[in-house]
Amino acid sequence: HTMASKNLLKPSGLNAFRKFLREEAQTLRQAPILVIGSESADHHLQPLKVVEEACRAVNFVLNQEMGLRTVQSSISSAFPTTSDLEQRLELIRRTGASSIVAVGSGAAIDLSKVIPHEKDIEHLMLVPSTSAAMVASSSSHSLFLDSVDETLIPSPSVLGTPQTNTNIISLEPSYVASAELSHVLYGTLAIVLDACYRKSSHPILAEVVRNLAAVLENPDKEFDHDTTTELLYQAGMLLSYGLGEEDRSIPIALSSSLIPTVFPHIHALTFFASLLPGISDLVNEQDHDDEAVAKLVQLVKSISPESIPRLAVDDASLDGFSVPDMSLSHIQSNQALWKSFDVPNTVLLQVLEQSVQK
Repeated sequence: HTMASKNLLKPSGLNAFRKFLREEAQTLRQAPILVIGSESADHHLQPLKVVEEACRAVNFVLNQEMGLRTVQSSISSAFPTTSDLEQRLELIRRTGASSIVAVGSGAAIDLSKVIPHEKDIEHLMLVPSTSAAMVASSSSHSLFLDSVDETLIPSPSVLGTPQTNTNIISLEPSYVASAELSHVLYGTLAIVLDACYRKSSHPILAEVVRNLAAVLENPDKEFDHDTTTELLYQAGMLLSYGLGEEDRSIPIALSSSLIPTVFPHIHALTFFASLLPGISDLVNEQDHDDEAVAKLVQLVKSISPESIPRLAVDDASLDGFSVPDMSLSHIQSNQALWKSFDVPNTVLLQVLEQSVQK
């Protein structure tokens, strides 16, 4: 195996996928390919038709056009569990599959990313068809649901890259679930400003700060599909899971602690977007000698507050409780499982305070 690499294939679209399959046909014909698709049990979660069409299109290319052998499996939950992982590992043992194609939701992408840590995989091909799945495709870890504690935990629970070539295919807009573009933009901004706040050492940060400033400075310019894809992909790279030198990203700390129980029906990027005012304030309070970051914070200040989503608790039995108060115990039990480096809880609650519907 060569050193692990991760590439977002250019140009985008199913044609990039076809070209890649043709180039690697010799390897791919030697053993079946495990396909992890997305289907939905939960109809309010996704504009699902598009995701199902993406799964069908990818399978058509693999089976009909390329004549490759595939083993089919799919995931319908919002997050994978360790038992989902065990089932896939068993399937690989039984069928001898040596490459993986994951298509559709963030759960399908996250489930497949962990498999190379457990098994030798020749090629991992990720074909996201939602905006959250695009972020998941480039992030360093997966989020798994711990079914006992109803909280999200990182998988693998350590740092380290498996020796697998990962290729990410960015599909045509017709195969990608349409999302509120403002939520995508604000969610990306929350991730990137959080990285600024944590003084992330990621080499891509400066470039992403400039790209986002350019988008905010030209609100009339068409915010096109390729720009969106690139920003989501770069944002995923900036997420920190708090397992190495750096603190965990605030959006990861809060979503992992709260989405499963308090906000079960929210899109990850909408959740991240709601954190933008609080995170932007944190960066604003720091002394930034970096002019580009200071400029980005000023541009964020000019976003109309009405256009930023707010968190609302669905569960009527929780009416009257303050979200930050009831969140603290969820955050603490999540931290006990992750054993991650985190920003102080006062900071987490301060960000949360600003994201909740008053």
